[in-house]
Amino acid sequence: MTTEVCEELGLATLSREVTPGLRPVMEIAGVASELIDWSSTRRQRTEDIMEGLICAFAHKNGRLPGERACHGLAR
Repeated sequence: MTTEVCEELGLATLSREVTPGLRPVMEIAGVASELIDWSSTRRQRTEDIMEGLICAFAHKNGRLPGERACHGLAR
């Protein structure tokens, strides 16, 4: 859908790897990453509470979460 809308408006899209190993995110070319990050409230909220989630996981499981578990906690 993003590609179709951008084509209609004469804009270009590009893919950006946000998290290594996961599929890239499609974005409108030319938009500064600072602006994208600023407008990404869901991601910011997740980052704000991630430390607490990791501590709770470690307390419950007796170990720090691995990469896969961290992705699950972030969701």
